[in-house]
Amino acid sequence: MGGRLRLMAGGEVHAGLGAIYNNRNSNNPVQAKADIDIDVSLMAVYPFHIRKVPFTARYQTSLPLVGAMFSPRYGQSYYEMSLGNYDRNVCFTYPGNAPSMRHFLTLDFPIAGFTFRAGYLCDIRQSRVNGLRSHIWNHSFMIGYVKHFSFVKRKEPQHRPFIL
Repeated sequence: MGGRLRLMAGGEVHAGLGAIYNNRNSNNPVQAKADIDIDVSLMAVYPFHIRKVPFTARYQTSLPLVGAMFSPRYGQSYYEMSLGNYDRNVCFTYPGNAPSMRHFLTLDFPIAGFTFRAGYLCDIRQSRVNGLRSHIWNHSFMIGYVKHFSFVKRKEPQHRPFIL
């Protein structure tokens, strides 16, 4: 009835660049966000069948180990930085000062010969650097079409009845 559970581990690089606009409770209504980190990633993949219809359930989690992020000092304005007054605005990050985690849960299922994927993403990014605390929690639901691209020619047949 079920397939074999596959467990995988690896690394990844996460990079983020953006801005947040909040006109309340701050002398900086627009805050720039930039970070990069090296993560450890763990994944579990479980293919199974329900009435001869193939499904694949996937869970992936990522934990940042080391990185760097841009952060102004508490009370420092972007105007001061534009005048060249930098005060250690690029900070080293690790789980102690930037506890973050990413969870991704998906289910692949076939419809009319195509593979679709439905999933849930929980991305939690937190930091305590330069006297500032930041908490960004993102919950996303998604549905999409699965297509794998291959740039290397194989000798085996390319047709896969179901993509893992």
